[in-house]
Amino acid sequence: ESALPSTRVRPVYSRFSLVEALVENPGLVGTLVDVDELSEEWAHFLRSARESFPMLPMAVTARGGGCLEQIHCLDLEDDESELQRQISAFFLADHDPDRRKHHRFAWPLQAIIEGSTVKHRVAEISAGGAFLEPIAPIPGPGSQCTIAIEFQNFRLNTSCEILDPRHVSSQSPHGFGVRFVDLSVEAEALIDRIVNDALAQLLLDPSARPGVPTLEEVEDALEIGDEFSILA
Repeated sequence: ESALPSTRVRPVYSRFSLVEALVENPGLVGTLVDVDELSEEWAHFLRSARESFPMLPMAVTARGGGCLEQIHCLDLEDDESELQRQISAFFLADHDPDRRKHHRFAWPLQAIIEGSTVKHRVAEISAGGAFLEPIAPIPGPGSQCTIAIEFQNFRLNTSCEILDPRHVSSQSPHGFGVRFVDLSVEAEALIDRIVNDALAQLLLDPSARPGVPTLEEVEDALEIGDEFSILA
């Protein structure tokens, strides 16, 4: 806390509590993991966390340091004042400004955009929108249209705005984002819940990939409203 005097710090003392904090707080400034040794188990967990929260600044302090891709590694054996300086410099630096209000998750979903029957691949989804990998021409950026995203046994139907395309890179596929423009509070809550459940499952067991969500009871979707429909 002395390294970040103007920042509210929430200490956690177990991996389970860390998972809860990550999933329940999309507005986190960053995460610092303090371990005696950067074991393979911890490295595996941190890689999974990095994949699940790609825009969240993450740092780890361990004896002897270490190196993990896209995670800032600090050496516990450094002088305490120098360690605090490095922690402060890292978390107070300007990180990716494209932070999101909602967590997102990558399931193998499909989406149909208004005016077409083509099913595009959904690379990731959150309660705020989705990222699609198109297999056919799409409306231009700024266009508003309806979109239907298919889960295991239900479909989300809502209006969206087409965002600027993103070209393929080492971190991201080629595709385009859509922003949901009129999702109800209840629908947002449902998408947030299934995304957060999947993130928690993946972090607690990185070897297990959560399956595509399903609604066990038809009423769960129908009570929310016209945004959801059950697939035959």
